[in-house]
Amino acid sequence: MAAYDVGTTGATLSGQYSAATTAPSEVGFEFGTSPSLGQKVTASTTSGTSGYFTKTISGLNQNTTYYARAYVVVNGTEDYASQSQSFFGETIEFTTLGAEPALARNWAELPAARTLANYEVAAHESLPSNSKLRNYSFGFDKAKHCALWVAYPLHSCYLGSTSRTDAFDYDPYCIDNSYEAYISKNAYYPQGSDTYSHSRGHQLPSADRTVSVEDNYTTFYATNMTPQLQALNGGAWMNLEDNIRKNMICSDTLYVVTGAHFDGSQGYAYDSKGTGKACAVPTHYYKVLLRTKTGNSGKRVQECSTSELQCIGYWVEHSGSATIQTKSVAEIEALTGFTFFTNVPNAPKSSKEWSY
Repeated sequence: MAAYDVGTTGATLSGQYSAATTAPSEVGFEFGTSPSLGQKVTASTTSGTSGYFTKTISGLNQNTTYYARAYVVVNGTEDYASQSQSFFGETIEFTTLGAEPALARNWAELPAARTLANYEVAAHESLPSNSKLRNYSFGFDKAKHCALWVAYPLHSCYLGSTSRTDAFDYDPYCIDNSYEAYISKNAYYPQGSDTYSHSRGHQLPSADRTVSVEDNYTTFYATNMTPQLQALNGGAWMNLEDNIRKNMICSDTLYVVTGAHFDGSQGYAYDSKGTGKACAVPTHYYKVLLRTKTGNSGKRVQECSTSELQCIGYWVEHSGSATIQTKSVAEIEALTGFTFFTNVPNAPKSSKEWSY
């Protein structure tokens, strides 16, 4: 008996039996929030006298300890054919996850906390070249081996003359390396292929952290990478990044969230030159932006009224020829399920107006 894929409101239970006199007539699990259990679910029966069975249960409470045991019902044989016996496994415990907490920060760029399986929020809280400047935060999907979003402030103080380092490597601080894509020497490949299919696409652009070599290194961590088609990476997406850097940075800070979206139809590309982890390939990418309208108000965005702020979003299908669409932040929230700029209650997320 085991419980796995334990999330906030569900889990998968697994049971096993052997040496039955006949194939079971019923298999399943009893579970509850106390050792007396109290709830019961049946699983699909198997045809043999030994086997495994599983059942995914939902509707559980967050951050709660549950008790569970497997059971098997076997009918009698010969003179006892009308009788049946129930056999029970040992009782185990498992605890559901609590809601994923947001970082305990009031940073303007942070999305709201969200409950997702295999999801971890982390941050590089300071820039190597300046401990008073924060770098970036991200929400990492350990099953997809990439960040679902990367959020960061952008200002001229982050820009210098350092060249691109190409120092691709694991993130040494935030996420267990076993969940990250191994991309230090190679890009992403079809399984078993010698020809790469996807580039190592930044979410926080390398060119947005150029004050020092060390600053630039941090943009090459695997937690900032997704498998991205080079035609998009070096085409429309790069042009969008250049436009933001050249035209939207202001004396006040610009706040950006870049994200990778998966609509359920995604394929996979493999790290370690096609022999390693199956890394999910995003079906879409997006950016959402927030800043003051004047760009030189000298005020924190949290102190501004709605009329003093502006937001805009960009959305693109992951293909080499797709056109980037302008959307409101609210529209991208509806598409992704994330709530952006949660610490800026007056952010005009339904507007697509932008001036610079």
